[in-house]
Amino acid sequence: MINIIGFARTPIAPVLGQLASISAVKLGSLALEAALRNNFIKASAVDHLIYSHCFPAGCGPFPGKRIAAAVGCCNGTNCFKVNQQCTSGLQATCIASDLIRLQRSNTVAVSKSTASIRNGRCLGFGLGDVSLVDSLQGDGIEKYKKVVNDLCQSYNISKLEIDKYAMESFHRTASCYSDGIMQNELVPITVCQGPKKRTRPGAWISPTHITISEDIYYKSFDLKSMDCTNSNAIAPMGDGAAALILASDECIPPVAPIARIVGYTQATLPSNEFPQALVDAIRRLVKETRVQHVDIYDIMDQYAIIPIYAMQRLNLDISKVNVNGSTLSLGHVSGLLYFHLKLKQACLELGKLYP
Repeated sequence: MINIIGFARTPIAPVLGQLASISAVKLGSLALEAALRNNFIKASAVDHLIYSHCFPAGCGPFPGKRIAAAVGCCNGTNCFKVNQQCTSGLQATCIASDLIRLQRSNTVAVSKSTASIRNGRCLGFGLGDVSLVDSLQGDGIEKYKKVVNDLCQSYNISKLEIDKYAMESFHRTASCYSDGIMQNELVPITVCQGPKKRTRPGAWISPTHITISEDIYYKSFDLKSMDCTNSNAIAPMGDGAAALILASDECIPPVAPIARIVGYTQATLPSNEFPQALVDAIRRLVKETRVQHVDIYDIMDQYAIIPIYAMQRLNLDISKVNVNGSTLSLGHVSGLLYFHLKLKQACLELGKLYP
């Protein structure tokens, strides 16, 4: 059996925002360190680290290995990097699960981080005019905006449906904070505001430090600015990190597992049909695991059209989808593990598994 024994993440901040001074490696190590510490797991027990990293420009060599070293993993910890855009975190989790299922590993850490300030424009200039290409957009999701607009039309998804879904996502995230649920998975980060300044000979002003302990985006919902292709109908890009610890039954720590992975699968279709791929994957997974009833569907919605389309095709009630908010209201750190198991319903189910 594959057990989830640890999880933590940093707050999510806007691109070039509050976390801009922190590198992807530092963010990743903070999240992984918290996942290990909060669940009483020794770093030396981790024998593999799968690192989800979508925008590597300017981050330097071997970021996964550097994260493992920063949290105290053994020198022999095997590190592997995944770059599969938005689904990188899920793919990294599948790889980690396979390692345990095939008995190639006992404890695997899955880490993900993005720091937009390292976005590189580092090729230099020769003779003649040149264009600067923003790797955050060029390597990211910019080209999908037209696809999303076309899909809204072909699937007959109205702006009203998108507006209502987005509003509900923001309300649920705010309620999640009010109920104290979201705070369980967050590790606060202290950042330096500006460099040390010298005002006169012998006199220096030290930079101020602020502690970020919650996500930024969910407070700024603006329904008036929304449309199908450029606002909260598409989740805003952000900086942040998360970490997940998986282990076999033989390596479960004294604290009971958070959850167990009973199945996983994949589905692939052409890029202009990507919402249908999610529907196919859900149907396939339910069939393979022979699950009779699903209480909660947690769907990464970097585009609002994805869960709306899934609800239409699978006849899902919105009360079961993204019950604690979603990517749309938290911000989209490409490939991040949005892992919201700290739910009241999930806790009830875990209580039945681990009385």
